[in-house]
Amino acid sequence: MCETSDGSLWFGTTVGVSRYRNGEHQTYDTRDGLGANIVDCIFEPLPTTSTSRESKAVWFGTRCNGVSQFDLGSKTWRTFNDTTSPRLSNNNVYSIKEDKQGRLYFLTNNGVTRFTFLGDGGIRSDIFTTEDGLPNNEGIAGASITDSRDRIWVGTTEGAAFLDPSKEDVDTLRKPLFIREVSVEGLLASSHLQ
Repeated sequence: MCETSDGSLWFGTTVGVSRYRNGEHQTYDTRDGLGANIVDCIFEPLPTTSTSRESKAVWFGTRCNGVSQFDLGSKTWRTFNDTTSPRLSNNNVYSIKEDKQGRLYFLTNNGVTRFTFLGDGGIRSDIFTTEDGLPNNEGIAGASITDSRDRIWVGTTEGAAFLDPSKEDVDTLRKPLFIREVSVEGLLASSHLQ
């Protein structure tokens, strides 16, 4: 359940999501654009100037089809899952959190996905797994918080972990490009370059 800034109460159910506002009730499901009818979490990001998000939206973590974004202004849906671009690490989304930079974190059944909203309107997806320090990739429903120091905590089936965005090293070094071979219409062109 979530109360959003427009005064709506949202309820995640196994048959979609229900919205109660100004004495009226409306239910949305996959026929309306929701990714899946089982909704495990609901989140409204805080208003921020640090992201390119122009409109107000509510995000819904679903079971089996990722996360759906509902634009409160245009009343349109957009769904992200493990086959979209940007993609999620898994289609079961258990919780959604936000850091002070306006990035969203999705705790899934296979790691944590972070969406960074870019100035050109795009979204970059970063996926965190056991290779990045999670005790286990399998998250637990509802087991995440953003603490007072802006650390994102997540619970997994083998323990908890946190990411401190303020201590994150961002690799901005340009990498050299090496071309091993070139082929044109199936012919190896690199042998003709000598």
